[in-house]
Amino acid sequence: MLEPTRNPLLLPEIVGAVLDNVNIRDLLSCAGVNRTWNTLALKRMYEGSVYDLQRRTPDITSLNCLYVASRERFARCMGHVKHLLIAPEHPVEKKDVGMPKKFVSLEKFRPLRDPESAKRLFQAYKPGVKSLMIPFGMHGWEQSYIDVLLTETVEFLAIDDSFCPFLEPAYRPVGNIKALTIYKSGSNRDVTSLCSLIDRCDLHFFHIEDSREPEPMSDDHTTQLIECLARQRNLKALALMIPEVLSPLARVVENGNPWPGLKALYYGQYDDRFSIPPVVRLPRFNELEILSIPRIDPLLTIIGRDPGIKNRLRVLHLELADISDTEPVLDILPGCNSLQKLSLGELDDSGPAEAYANFFQRLPPLPSLQCLVIPWVFKMKINLIQHVASLYPQLTVLDLSQADLTVSLNSLQSMSSITQLQVLQLSEIPFNNPRRWMRGTRLQQLATEWKRVFPSLRTVPYGGDNCTFPMTSQAVREHLLSEPDEFAYPPDSDFLMGRLCTVLGYRARIDSHLDYDFQTKMENEIIGWPVVPFVAFQHTDSYSTYSV
Repeated sequence: MLEPTRNPLLLPEIVGAVLDNVNIRDLLSCAGVNRTWNTLALKRMYEGSVYDLQRRTPDITSLNCLYVASRERFARCMGHVKHLLIAPEHPVEKKDVGMPKKFVSLEKFRPLRDPESAKRLFQAYKPGVKSLMIPFGMHGWEQSYIDVLLTETVEFLAIDDSFCPFLEPAYRPVGNIKALTIYKSGSNRDVTSLCSLIDRCDLHFFHIEDSREPEPMSDDHTTQLIECLARQRNLKALALMIPEVLSPLARVVENGNPWPGLKALYYGQYDDRFSIPPVVRLPRFNELEILSIPRIDPLLTIIGRDPGIKNRLRVLHLELADISDTEPVLDILPGCNSLQKLSLGELDDSGPAEAYANFFQRLPPLPSLQCLVIPWVFKMKINLIQHVASLYPQLTVLDLSQADLTVSLNSLQSMSSITQLQVLQLSEIPFNNPRRWMRGTRLQQLATEWKRVFPSLRTVPYGGDNCTFPMTSQAVREHLLSEPDEFAYPPDSDFLMGRLCTVLGYRARIDSHLDYDFQTKMENEIIGWPVVPFVAFQHTDSYSTYSV
């Protein structure tokens, strides 16, 4: 007798595969299907993520409600947590409540009111928390709270600098921490407690971000911090997002490289008061694979002269002042055969149109490039995309988020298919006479050619305030009955693009950092942990993979 066929929706493997593609906001509905779905959906909901903010653990208010409703269910859900983020859904501007720091959480994490009870509750389900993130200052925080949350399994710690005094040697050991992120909000004037914390760790990853409020870190404090970090010989990643950090960094390392295994280096931003970078000497970082620096500086020259470093580099991000700054970039790019992501920040000053065209024409072939981010304000023809795609056969993400694209049916018909490109971001596509394209069969002709040229695109190529998506045929018919008006809102071009993307079946593009998911996956692969900027916790949609 044949065995009855099992319902595939009860198989954990299939349910898990389905849940991998479900928006986190819909997981609660999935949890109500049956016991199998409930178990796997709750695990997804509470597991958390270090960098994907759509998969963060629930905010403080939600966790408090769960705790009040059922302490046992709260503890069971917390048993699923791998990456614990303690933060409100919406932080408070500190100036609004008369506090000197920039952002704060006024909500208290209710389970910590009785720390001993909370510790017993957490231990009952033995959560294996790998990362603990508390990016905002917490009103009424006490030492005993850290004892509950910072378990021996935590390897990644990301905290507001106000928590550093709670981690003094007399309170608890921290030797298990391998990755440390500090969001310096100005609560501590000096870095003594931070340096004490660093000295008791064997760090592989360090990231500090200075909010510069009420004032930026002093040169003396920056030097003290870098001298402390120089004792961390096993560092693989160093992210110093501190204004004017280059000179103190050079002074500390001028006699040798204290981090021989450094794979990722980020430092930023120059103070606006200083337009000329300091003249410094930096060591060769022979293992470097990720480099993110503000403006053109001496380190770029060092890399440009070393074929070995160039060939090893996989991620390069530069902030440029104006289009003339691209000359050193064009000089070092040839030979960067392993480069997978190139990002050039927004320009402070624009230049003539021919300067942009000249830059793109001079770009060298990069056989491994998959992500190109150039958010410059300029106008371009669609054949420029064809040129870029021919240079970079592996390119899947092209972010030209401030560029206006000129396109016509004839120009599309003259192009060959760009099969590998999955994400294209532009500022606008101002079609010539868009109403003509919305009548008769012209829209279908445009859609057919667009799909032929860009068969792998998944999302609307631009958005913002004028994004009109999805766009029904009825809405188009009603729009065509109105009188043409160049000042109409939204403009005709957006109606056309909205309808075109609807016909093509594209997903709406949430305004986001399209390269964020790519960047963090590279960081996880190369150094084990991602560099998550403080702004990610304020604008979570832009730092969520479903936005991409």
